[in-house]
Amino acid sequence: MAGPHDKSHRNDADKKKEPTAGPDYDDRGPDPQRDQEAALRAAHIQLARDRNVRIVGVTVKGNGTEILLGSGFKHGVTEGMDGYIAGASGPYADFTITHVDEVTSKAYIEATVDEIRAHMEHVVINPSHKPTATLANDTKTRIMSITVEGNKTRIRVGRGRMHGVKWGDYGVVVNSSGVRLAHFSIDDVDPRMSGGLVDLIPDQLKDVEIILKPTKH
Repeated sequence: MAGPHDKSHRNDADKKKEPTAGPDYDDRGPDPQRDQEAALRAAHIQLARDRNVRIVGVTVKGNGTEILLGSGFKHGVTEGMDGYIAGASGPYADFTITHVDEVTSKAYIEATVDEIRAHMEHVVINPSHKPTATLANDTKTRIMSITVEGNKTRIRVGRGRMHGVKWGDYGVVVNSSGVRLAHFSIDDVDPRMSGGLVDLIPDQLKDVEIILKPTKH
């Protein structure tokens, strides 16, 4: 004859089999996005597409910012969905959804809190078409940061993926007199910045200008 403990075990097992209205974050399996899409179908919720939302919270995280978006599982949002923040002249930054709750979701953006606060109202999740920028030839920009790596110097410049910069793009360092001091290739691309290694010391990078995709090498 079953005792009270056996009944308790059966109840626990039954609870584990009960369907949930949203994704189960304790047992997501190897593909959270696939599991959450299946849960949406089971709940008769349409998958989000071209969903316009706003940022409802920002938190500094590492070298960037975690954003809290005003849409979640109940609106058809899943982990792994892409999105972008719209700017005046095209996408300002892009992101991938990293966490979903019932009515909110989170993503990480390589930008500062102040930069994101200027673009809180116009965000698109899972766009059917994301506008892409094309970097113009002879684009001028400036150095944002400098770090020494061995016998070379890594520079980070104020143009990135959202401006059309791609890995391998060519750049040159020009002094105030227009003399080319060094050339480099982009090997690190973020939404708003990019970087590469130059054969110059930090003192040689004062009062210089960067030209990306120069027409004259």
